[in-house]
Amino acid sequence: MILFSESWAWLAIYAITIGGGAIGGFVAELLLRGAAGQIEKPKESKRFLDLGVWANVIVGSAAASAALLFVQPGVFEVGGVKIQGYEIRTVVGLSLVIGSAGGAAIAAMQERVVAALKTKEASDIAKLAKQKIRAIEEQQKEGTVSDKSFADAVRDIDLLST
Repeated sequence: MILFSESWAWLAIYAITIGGGAIGGFVAELLLRGAAGQIEKPKESKRFLDLGVWANVIVGSAAASAALLFVQPGVFEVGGVKIQGYEIRTVVGLSLVIGSAGGAAIAAMQERVVAALKTKEASDIAKLAKQKIRAIEEQQKEGTVSDKSFADAVRDIDLLST
């Protein structure tokens, strides 16, 4: 178990995830070819450098370390004090699996982040719309609402939603 009571804990967690992701990427490379156990050698063409096996190793490492954004640390009690941390076996297992999925895992995480951002944006638009409606209701109570202020509020809400 690695607890975040020490400053080195995050470095240890990322080192484990990067290493586990790299191993997972290597395993994925071994399973990619028709016959298990073959790996692709790096090669160079006129315009590109094919990294071969190293591509899956790098992508697996990146995917595993990015997965930490979505995995919340557990809370453990040590000497009556609650401390956040990760169980090493969980981090190793997750890193191996995510690393072997590599590009697919990164694509899934990208979709999840984009969806969260769209949800946040929609929430912000709804809050602004409510504020504008309240302002018009207040103006209406005071008798100061005009067609122009109403039209301006509707236009502001419409501009935000596009």
